Amino acid sequence: MTAISQTAQRAKRVARIYRDMREQTGNPFSALYYVARLITQRLPVAARQARSVARHKADVQKIMDMRTKAGNQMPFLGIKFTGGLGDALVVARFLRDLSAHVGGFDFDIYCSQSGRAQWVFGAVEGLRDCYDDLLFDFTLSDYDLAARVNQFVTFYENSARWTHLRSHPKLVEAACNAIRFRPTIEPFIENHPYMDSYLAQKAVYANRNRADFLHSMVGIPYGGDRLNLPVTAGMAERHGLTPGRYVTIHNGFDPDFFTASGQATKCYPHFGAVVALLRQKRPDLRFVQIGVATSQPLDNVDLNLIDQTSLKEAAGLIGGALLHVDNEGGLVHLARCLGVDSCVVFGPTPSNYFGYAGNVNIDPTFCGGCWWNNKTWMDQCPRGFQTARCMTEQSPQSVAVAIDRHLSGKAASRQAIQDKPRLVRPITGTVWSAEQALPDQADTGHNAKWASHVTTR
Repeated sequence: MTAISQTAQRAKRVARIYRDMREQTGNPFSALYYVARLITQRLPVAARQARSVARHKADVQKIMDMRTKAGNQMPFLGIKFTGGLGDALVVARFLRDLSAHVGGFDFDIYCSQSGRAQWVFGAVEGLRDCYDDLLFDFTLSDYDLAARVNQFVTFYENSARWTHLRSHPKLVEAACNAIRFRPTIEPFIENHPYMDSYLAQKAVYANRNRADFLHSMVGIPYGGDRLNLPVTAGMAERHGLTPGRYVTIHNGFDPDFFTASGQATKCYPHFGAVVALLRQKRPDLRFVQIGVATSQPLDNVDLNLIDQTSLKEAAGLIGGALLHVDNEGGLVHLARCLGVDSCVVFGPTPSNYFGYAGNVNIDPTFCGGCWWNNKTWMDQCPRGFQTARCMTEQSPQSVAVAIDRHLSGKAASRQAIQDKPRLVRPITGTVWSAEQALPDQADTGHNAKWASHVTTR
C-alpha cells in the first residue's frame, strides 16, 4: 500500500465520520465542528507519520539489517498494535506468553506511540525496536511472520516465511490456530472497533476476558497478570508518602481518544465525594491523584499530581499504593501488572470482559454496556440522556463502602496470614450492584444503607 493510497483511505474515513455525526446529531454544523476538532487534534500525529513515510526506505533497510544480524536461529516477527495503554499491556503479556510457549522470538512493534511502546514492550524479551504504524504495510513482508493485534490477533499468512518457520513448530501451530479461529470472528475484524462490544460478549461466553482472550485464539496458556515493567523507584518517598499507606486515584481517560467535549462518558464524576467519605472512615490514609490533562482535579485529595509525572513515575506511585481507584482504563491494567488491586467504577464498558478477579468491580445501577454501540459513545450517551447516567447515578456512598470493605478484607487477610497462614484463602473479585452507604453515616434522605446484594466473581 502506497502513502497516497493510505492518505486516500484516511480521507474517506474522515468523510464517513462526518456523515455518521450528521446522522446522529441531525446538525451538519455540529458534525463539521466535530470533524474539525478531530483533524486539529490529529495534525501532530499526521505530521509525524508523514516524516516516517518520507524516511521509510531507510527504516526498511534498518529492519533488513537487523534481520541479517539475527540470523536464522530466532524467528523475527513484525507486530502492529493499536489502542491505548491498557491494550498495550494486554498485548505485551500476550507476546510474553507466546514467546515463552514457542521457544522465543525477536520482534518489532508498530504503533502510534513509540515512546510508550518502548517502555511497555521492553518488558518482553525479544523486542528489537518500535516504529510508526504507518510503516507496517511497507515492511510486513520482511518478517518471518507479521501480525495485527488488539482485541484480536490476525496473522498475515500470505507474507509468512513458512519454510523458515518449519524449524519452529510451536510458533507455526499458534499462528495456524489463530488463522483457523479467524472465520468465527470475521465480522468483528472487518468492522473493528465498531463491533468490539459483541466480540467481548463472544469472549465472555467462551469463559474468557480481555486478559486472556488473545491467548485462547492461538491456544496458549495465560501466564498471569504481573508484568516486569521498569518503574521509577522512590516515588512515594519523593512525595512524602509511606508505601502501603496511600491510595492513588485517577478520573481521566486516554488523551489519544478524541472527544469533542474534552470529557468522556466512562469517567466517574463523584470521586471527590468518595474521597471525602473515605476520609471519615480511614483518616490514616492519604489520597494521591494522578493522570494527564484529561483528568479533572478532585477536592479532598492530599496530593494532586495531574500532568506532573511521566508514565514510569506514575507506575512507581501506583506500585507503592495500598489501592488504586479509577474508571475502567489503562491505569487499572497497569496496577494489575504491578500487583496492586483496584476499585473500578464501570459504566459504558463491561466489567465481565475488562474486570480482573481480585479487584472491586462496581457495575452501574442503571443501563451501561454501550461500549462502541456507536462512534460517539465516549462523547455522549448513546441513549440521548444529558449525562451518562450509568456513571452519574452511581452513588459515591456505594463506591466508598465497596472500597472500605475491600480494605478491611485485605487487613483481615494479612492478620490471618500471620496467625494461620495455611488456612487463608485468597480474596476474590466482587461486583457491587446496590445503593450503599458507609456505616455510622447519617441518612441524608436517600435511604442510605449497606449493600444488600454482592455478587462474588
